[in-house]
Amino acid sequence: MNKNILLIGAGLYAAYFLLRKRNAGQSVKWNITGIDIKRKALTMQLINPTNTPINFDALVSDVSLNGANVGIIDFRQKTLIPGASSKNIIVPIKLNALGVIQFLTSKALKIKEVGFNGTINAEGVAFPFEEKFNLANV
Repeated sequence: MNKNILLIGAGLYAAYFLLRKRNAGQSVKWNITGIDIKRKALTMQLINPTNTPINFDALVSDVSLNGANVGIIDFRQKTLIPGASSKNIIVPIKLNALGVIQFLTSKALKIKEVGFNGTINAEGVAFPFEEKFNLANV
């Protein structure tokens, strides 16, 4: 009987721990701080507003310039974000042939906006990542 109570208690604690981690993962915020056109990279700040440390696992996204699909992001590098803090990461952008030309000549082509549409995975929970970045900020 005592063994069953111990197992139930351990199960409830594990469920509480996992639920807390999932909720923390869903609360990750991000801020695109820049795009390095020459290095073809995105600079992001990952923000953890909770007191629980969060494992950022992946960012997968399509990349568009003025609405035209020009490449992808497939960043799968585990990054620990301590509680109530932030972490800056540099995410490589993989461009297709047309994307390389458009990206490198973005000022001449008057490209104003880079769009991202994909998912972020933190603590095993995937959630949407949609963002637009104005190249006038670069």
